Amino acid sequence: MKPKAIVTAVLLLFVAAAVVVAVVRNTVRETPPGGTAAAGNDKQGATDKQGAEEKVPQPITDGVIAFYFHGDERCATCKTIEACAEKAVHEGFADELKDGRLQWLVVNYDRPQHGHYKKDYGVATPMVVLARRAGGRDVKSASLVEVWPLVIQGDTEGCVDYVRAGLKEFLQGPGT
Repeated sequence: MKPKAIVTAVLLLFVAAAVVVAVVRNTVRETPPGGTAAAGNDKQGATDKQGAEEKVPQPITDGVIAFYFHGDERCATCKTIEACAEKAVHEGFADELKDGRLQWLVVNYDRPQHGHYKKDYGVATPMVVLARRAGGRDVKSASLVEVWPLVIQGDTEGCVDYVRAGLKEFLQGPGT
C-alpha cells in the first residue's frame, strides 16, 4: 500500500470516529433528564460552560456566509481549523466583510437554538461550511471537508489557501 493511501485511510477513519462520537454525544444531550425540553433553552437563552450567553448574529439574507461550526468539546485540531478559516476570511476578504457581501459566523451546534444547522448543512462534527444566500434562502452550500486532513498534516497555510479558494468561488457568481 502506498504511503499516501495509508495516510488517506487513517484520516478517513479519524473523521468517521469523530462523526460517531459527535452523533452519540449529541443524541445524549438532545434529550434532557425527564425527556422534556429544559426551561430557558429558547432561541437566545443558552449559556456556555462558563455561564456566558452565546449570541450569534442573524445570518445575512444576501451574500456569502462562512460558518465555522463547533461543539462544546473543542480539541486543538478543531481550534486550529477555526483559526485557519478565520484567517482566510479576515485577511483575504476584508472588503467583502466590510460591505456585507460576506459574513463570518462561529456557531456552537451543541446549543438547542442552533440545532437546525445539523439538518441544514449536515453538521455532526466541527466543520467549515460556505453558503451563498439570496432572499434569505441558500442557493448553494458546501462543506470544506479538506480542512481536516490539511490541519492534521500540519499544513495550516494550505488550509487557509483552501478556504480562500472556496470563498473566492462562492463570491464570484450565482449558485445552482
